[in-house]
Amino acid sequence: MFAKGLFDTERLRLRTFRRKDFERFLNIALDTEVQKYFKGLGSSVTEISEYFDIMMSQDKNYNEALAITLRTTHQIIGYVGAFSMPPDTLNVEYFLAKEFRKCGYATEAFKELISYIRIFYPHIRYISLILDKKNIISQKLLSKFNPKIKDFDNNNYEYIISL
Repeated sequence: MFAKGLFDTERLRLRTFRRKDFERFLNIALDTEVQKYFKGLGSSVTEISEYFDIMMSQDKNYNEALAITLRTTHQIIGYVGAFSMPPDTLNVEYFLAKEFRKCGYATEAFKELISYIRIFYPHIRYISLILDKKNIISQKLLSKFNPKIKDFDNNNYEYIISL
């Protein structure tokens, strides 16, 4: 099932974040691994709250902030955001709660995210992700999608996936 701001995978539902989701978002965002690799989020409750507010106020026609939830329990287990970079690229970012990593959820969500983008953003030709050079798990995940990999700066790679 695909609708703007909502889609299902076999085990997951990705849906638009709601204000009431902030506490769970905060708990996941404060995890040390998330903090290690997701630099733009901020490290304090205030900074993460400001990030969440910006995420919630984005123009939904060109930006998506989706909660990754379990289909069976509706528990939020992560976040994926897609932000337009005109004319034909979406910048994607994501993270999962610690207890749900290495379970195949990120791969499952990412596969369907690509289908979702093709439906709701037909002008998009590329997905771009900036990854810390030490984030081996995300590098392995994205390698499944045949990316072009470039040095972004001293600490990061840019992964570009053609749609």
